[in-house]
Amino acid sequence: MTIAVVGGTGTLGRLVTSELRTRGLQVRVLSRSAPEHPIDLTTGDGLGPALKGCDVVVDASNNSSRRAAATLVAGSRRLLEAEQTAGVGHHVGVSVVGCEQVPVGYYKVKADQERAVERGPVPPGRTAGPPGRPAGPRKRSRGGSRRCGHGCCGWRTRPSAR
Repeated sequence: MTIAVVGGTGTLGRLVTSELRTRGLQVRVLSRSAPEHPIDLTTGDGLGPALKGCDVVVDASNNSSRRAAATLVAGSRRLLEAEQTAGVGHHVGVSVVGCEQVPVGYYKVKADQERAVERGPVPPGRTAGPPGRPAGPRKRSRGGSRRCGHGCCGWRTRPSAR
């Protein structure tokens, strides 16, 4: 199985890549600065060739600037279209638990990104975010989030709509 990690050179992406490789999985790092598979979510450049032969995409991309929506929402739509064309079977989006409850700034963009993934053409996995954000440290939040079922990270996860 080949797993593409979008944003694989970033803070979270490096950790995801390392964990997947530790588990013996084949990982392809995709980012603007990736030497083998450079991509740009804001334009879609490089997505087609980078995703060819991938079974799963983990989207660990991020942008907390004023232009976050160009990367996180429109970029996710471009990514999902390219995944469909490449025959990717599964998409995992990383988000912030409870972001839909904080309709301002970055959290609103993350909620919009989640909706884009849920409505996209590639079956989504779980959206996940680090603990301690709006969902808090409870075992189960009002929004239905729960601990990662794989026991690998302790992050809260929320099943996608599909």
